[in-house]
Amino acid sequence: MIFRFANRVLAPVWNAEHIEQVQITYAETLGVENRAVYYDHSGAMRDMLQNHLMQLLTLAAIEPLGRWDGEILRDHKVEVLKSIRPTDDMNANDWAVRGQYCAGQVNGETATDYCNEPGIPVDTNTETFAALRIEIDNWRWKGVPFYLRSGKRLANNYAEIAVQFKAPAGALPGGVEVDNNWLVFRLSPTMGMDMHMTAKLPGMHLNTHGITLSAPYTQPGQYEVSAYEQLLIDALNGEGAHFLRFDEVEWAWRIIDPALKAWQQGMPDLYKAGTQGPDTQSRIMRSGHQWRSLFEQENSE
Repeated sequence: MIFRFANRVLAPVWNAEHIEQVQITYAETLGVENRAVYYDHSGAMRDMLQNHLMQLLTLAAIEPLGRWDGEILRDHKVEVLKSIRPTDDMNANDWAVRGQYCAGQVNGETATDYCNEPGIPVDTNTETFAALRIEIDNWRWKGVPFYLRSGKRLANNYAEIAVQFKAPAGALPGGVEVDNNWLVFRLSPTMGMDMHMTAKLPGMHLNTHGITLSAPYTQPGQYEVSAYEQLLIDALNGEGAHFLRFDEVEWAWRIIDPALKAWQQGMPDLYKAGTQGPDTQSRIMRSGHQWRSLFEQENSE
């Protein structure tokens, strides 16, 4: 939020005219570990998307604050959730995907099927992976899809908010290729920001390549305050900005409830442990869009 509002270079382009899509991912290599009883009654949608990823969405999409105030911030976050296009359980397959991991290799170690984990019923239909496409119907974001996903037993541990900018309108000479511009806020395992740009390759010919401008969030030797430290200090000081208000929780549930209703029947799509998740996750994406990890793999070959 600070990066958005404190840098004038971003303010004019942080809208549907310039942004193609936003992807928010929280991927884990861990399984359910010792949380089987809780997790099988929760699943990836309730455990991660309804709260953590929805929070990241609101901070990426909110309008500028007139002044810094915890209640004003929370008002703005609720306005984002209220602007999300209503979802429907009858067409949940168009905007929601669920998956469940089966046996595979994670970091060189064998992982068992989710239904064979200790404490998990063999006939469970609980999802260990969930993905959503969300549309925000306001002037700033009309037409820009927000893709959210989170899963367990995936290939990597990472969390990020990735914003893709539209291709520039002007044509470059000689069929010069322009790589996609992405601004990536890395939240885990390290915190930082990456800007993926296009530059000319050194030499006589007019060839281009993608470059990444990276900046760490913290400096060497700088003390990092953990999230729980921040919350405890805020609670002692009576600061509510980092805590959820009831109406914010309620509106987040309104968004995901139709998918949960649809998922009461049937089984999740299976995906091998140690992969990027179910192949069906691309079903909810618009033509020409790919999940960033898949896009990066194809372009690194």
